[in-house]
Amino acid sequence: MQMTETDGSDRCVMFGSINEPVASIDRRVPVPPGARAGLVEWEGYSMLLLAGMPVAETMHAFYWRELATFTGMLIEAKRLGVTVQKYMLVDCVSNKAVGGSYLDPRDGPHDFAWLSCLFAESFNYRMLFALQSETRVEFDLTNIKGGRFYHQ
Repeated sequence: MQMTETDGSDRCVMFGSINEPVASIDRRVPVPPGARAGLVEWEGYSMLLLAGMPVAETMHAFYWRELATFTGMLIEAKRLGVTVQKYMLVDCVSNKAVGGSYLDPRDGPHDFAWLSCLFAESFNYRMLFALQSETRVEFDLTNIKGGRFYHQ
């Protein structure tokens, strides 16, 4: 299924970032915090994350961009009373959905940014989040760096 960008007026259900997962090393970029221990599962795959597992050195700048995007997304979702319950993985080349899973209720912007780096570095995937709402909401992207709406 192909993902296409939208302006959100069609009550789109997916939100994601256009931050390019470009690997680079810049020693001026702060080192992100390590992972929270847990099990990540998606479409029949699973990966055990050890507490403190680092973000790859080449993904540090990408982590901070993603953190800013996901922090803004969660603030706006909370303002609107919208829940973020699951994510999809989209191939960066074909722009097709290739998997997805439900989020742990304890996950926050750090967890999302960390996983985004893992999927971008390991598989060249980006994460899109399903925004669950009973009614159409006016999700404001003004303060969300790199945020975009997508639909299938």
